[in-house]
Amino acid sequence: GELGKKIYIAKSRNDQITTITKLMLLEEIKKINILLIFVRKSIISLAEKEYNFPLPGFTHLQIAQPITLGHYLLSWNEMFKRDHINLLNCKKNCLYAPIGAAALAGHNYKINRNIIKKILNFKNLTENSIDSVSDRDYIIFFSNFCNILITHLSRICEDLIIWSSNKFEFLKLSDLISSGSSIMPQKKNPDLFELIRSKTGRIFGNSINILTILKSQALSYNKDNQEDKESLFDNIYTIKNTLNCFRKCLPILKFNKKNMYFSSLENYSTATDMADYLVKKGLNFRNSHLIVGNCIKYCEKKKINFFSLKLVILPFTTVTPVTILRRVQSFRLCTNEVPLSEQSCWEFVRCLLCSS
Repeated sequence: GELGKKIYIAKSRNDQITTITKLMLLEEIKKINILLIFVRKSIISLAEKEYNFPLPGFTHLQIAQPITLGHYLLSWNEMFKRDHINLLNCKKNCLYAPIGAAALAGHNYKINRNIIKKILNFKNLTENSIDSVSDRDYIIFFSNFCNILITHLSRICEDLIIWSSNKFEFLKLSDLISSGSSIMPQKKNPDLFELIRSKTGRIFGNSINILTILKSQALSYNKDNQEDKESLFDNIYTIKNTLNCFRKCLPILKFNKKNMYFSSLENYSTATDMADYLVKKGLNFRNSHLIVGNCIKYCEKKKINFFSLKLVILPFTTVTPVTILRRVQSFRLCTNEVPLSEQSCWEFVRCLLCSS
């Protein structure tokens, strides 16, 4: 009737579209937030169980120094902690209500935007009507969040793929996350990790698509903006699905601790700590570095390892990965208590649960 026809005043598709998109994205951010909490909870539980077991740390994909498995796993948590912060920033960018901007120049009706803002659960009002209908920065921010998150997941999965290879054998693949070969009976392929790693191309492609759509648009609204939805929706679906798959695989990871420990003894991984030992005995680091370097050359020439040497000046048989990790002071890599990183993480997770 006549009353229904009045509903159409003081609004346009232009401000409605951006309002609806923001409301939709806020709901999806809540869901992704919960998934990230579950992922971090699983990582912390895994790190608590394996926190004091030694394994080799790598730089340039070469054995560098001994670390603990728990410390390594908590590095994942640090990545996702930053992702959580980025996600909350995405949420803040979506909390500005554009409704009332109409097509681009506002409207002629005395309608209180603050009331609409409260009804729709926005926190703030946009201040410029032209920017209100043309702004898609909140989609770009979310896209950047997806880029960084999928990069973190890709790096983690790359490590797990390497660890599960025959040359490393640090990780035993469960049948739930792997598959056999169609022709080679002995093969066990890390399918899930490879698929997660491959999602970077999809997410990055969507991000480039969104930026390219926006780059040449004249102010204010253009029909080009219809095309950003496909990339946005695909990013949301891909991130949610990927996080869910990654979360489910964490409890079934089985680490080969024996191989990890023996690998931490290889390639002179304790060399830096040997040099530090001499420094603490009064030698300058330059000379201690030279002495240990010459010991390595001698070992390579004789085809023996550090632990075969018996020198008074250097306690090769007592400076092992386990004893090294007990002495590390700058970061708590090995202790009989729950890692401090976990305590701070749980506090952060509790805050997130309260804010969501």
